[in-house]
Amino acid sequence: MLPAAPAVLLLPIVLIPIGYLIYGSFRSAAPGLGGTWTLDNWRAVLTASFAQLAMNSLIVGVGSTILAFVIAVILALCVTRFKIPGARWLDTVIVTPAYLPPFVGAIAFVFLLSPRIGVLNKLMGNIGIPPFQIYSIQGIILVMGLYAAPLAYLYLRPAFLAMDSSLEEAARVFGASPFATMRRVILPIVKPSLLASLMILFISAIGEFGIPGILGTQANVNVIATQVLIDTTTKTPSQPGQASVLGLILAVITLALLYVNSRLTRNQSFTTVGGRISGREATHSKLVRGIGLAFCLIYVIAALVLPVGILIIGSLQPYISPTLSSGWTLNNYTAVFQYPNATTSIVNSIVLAVLAAIIAVILSVALGYLVVRRGGLLGRIVDQIAALPLAVPHVVFGLALLWLWVGIPLQVYGTLWILLLAFVGMFLPLVMRVVVSAFRQIDNSLEEAGRTSGASGFRVTRKIMVPLLAPAMVSGATIVMYHAMREISASLLLYSPGNEVMPIAIWGLFGAGIYGSLFALCILNIAVILVMVGVGTFLSRRYQRL
Repeated sequence: MLPAAPAVLLLPIVLIPIGYLIYGSFRSAAPGLGGTWTLDNWRAVLTASFAQLAMNSLIVGVGSTILAFVIAVILALCVTRFKIPGARWLDTVIVTPAYLPPFVGAIAFVFLLSPRIGVLNKLMGNIGIPPFQIYSIQGIILVMGLYAAPLAYLYLRPAFLAMDSSLEEAARVFGASPFATMRRVILPIVKPSLLASLMILFISAIGEFGIPGILGTQANVNVIATQVLIDTTTKTPSQPGQASVLGLILAVITLALLYVNSRLTRNQSFTTVGGRISGREATHSKLVRGIGLAFCLIYVIAALVLPVGILIIGSLQPYISPTLSSGWTLNNYTAVFQYPNATTSIVNSIVLAVLAAIIAVILSVALGYLVVRRGGLLGRIVDQIAALPLAVPHVVFGLALLWLWVGIPLQVYGTLWILLLAFVGMFLPLVMRVVVSAFRQIDNSLEEAGRTSGASGFRVTRKIMVPLLAPAMVSGATIVMYHAMREISASLLLYSPGNEVMPIAIWGLFGAGIYGSLFALCILNIAVILVMVGVGTFLSRRYQRL
């Protein structure tokens, strides 16, 4: 029974919180206050106002998914198939916008495209181009699409790289146009990656809180994810029961989409005859390659250069202005540490990110062993439960933890421990996927040889398994730290004064209009993320060479 003990930890981290969310949707009082059983929460939610919320969520989800998907497909084709100039460099730069927390990107676009102080809007007005209204549903779709595109690109890139270029050449020999080649040859082969990227994009979009939270407030555009937070923290009195209903609806939608995705790709073969032939790449005209290069550069400028540029410039100016003429200073970087709890938020974020990474990796190794080595019914159950948070938006998972820990007489809610539990639970599935894949690549004979030589189970794990799993463990830890440093929706529900993390401090500075310190803290947040990812990438590559 001892090897199965780690599976028990999934109960308080994943399963019980989801159960409490269901429980809360039928309670008349807030968490920890008793109450009675009721259906009023469902009646209150399922009204005309919910129809508007659902419509906004659908429009934002579909719009941003289409935009991100189109951008990602073109980027992947340009880098992998068209072989545009600088493809290797662009391959790295294209995914860099993913390191910006989405809500930080939204803040940057406020100062680029705001009607009053938008620097880019000012420049466009000077040359006769009508200003773009960033505080709108179109603005939300634009920013979400730009920052979701790298995620889809990472799904599509391997599929396009693995495809044999001789298939395209054969289509052209038989007279197929580039469009016909794309429709009849390329897209059917990469169909699984296309479907997976579409589903992941839409699931991420309908659960996204940060960008609608920044841009939708002034435009009075709420989506389901933002309404969950409003019902829980802003309304007087709060309506956590109604928020639970909204959260469950979001979770059911995402679960249904994941199921549809698995059904669409089940029992279908997408294998090409032969492998990718080294040195034989599809040839394209200079015009096509030039257009492809221009598209990639425009994306990099829009999603990375302009947003990061305005944040850097804003952090070095006494105040932001459309003409960027207020002078230069480093005072914002010193002032940010004078803002209440800003320094604490930086320390808390780093500590929580590192601890969550360590715990998630250790737990993933133990659970991965159950899934791969033990297998059977227990392995399948563990795998399904561990993956459950993938189908639950972060704001919903935070609400579930709120229902669980407020009603338990343990000092967890109101401390950093509840944020740590949230980070481990939300990001555990991401580490599990990496570690389980690594486990499946390790032959059982290595463990058997160690035991045959008289080594104990602990020694076999320490001397054989851990070194072989090290690259996956480091990669998984990097993923957790990266996500923990940018997570905001669950943190807004679970933090307490004195226990802020960096995204909470950034949110507070934005709401208070302290823009100089806001820019500085945004840059510091991005810098910490890049350092963590850089160190993790370096260690992972080093272990792979050992």
